[in-house]
Amino acid sequence: MDAGLFERFRDAVVSVRDIHDPRLTIDIDGSVRIQYSVFDHINASARLIVMGITPGESQANEALRTARAALSMKLSASEAMKRAKPAASFAGA
Repeated sequence: MDAGLFERFRDAVVSVRDIHDPRLTIDIDGSVRIQYSVFDHINASARLIVMGITPGESQANEALRTARAALSMKLSASEAMKRAKPAASFAGA
């Protein structure tokens, strides 16, 4: 799995407290800002796909917390992404 985008934001994932931190900004166009969220993992053996447009704030923050915890345990980027997505997918409101 390509961890390129995760690696680009890895330092921010480790240090920021919420998804609104400017260090997670991918791009800004006028009043629209695109923030990175740790939803990179793709389960290649999945037999069912549940698709959505974008994670909400609660889901994005939970993914961030889960990835940060995995990295603090010295797990790989791939493992951090693998843990973050299911932990956050249906979290919060």
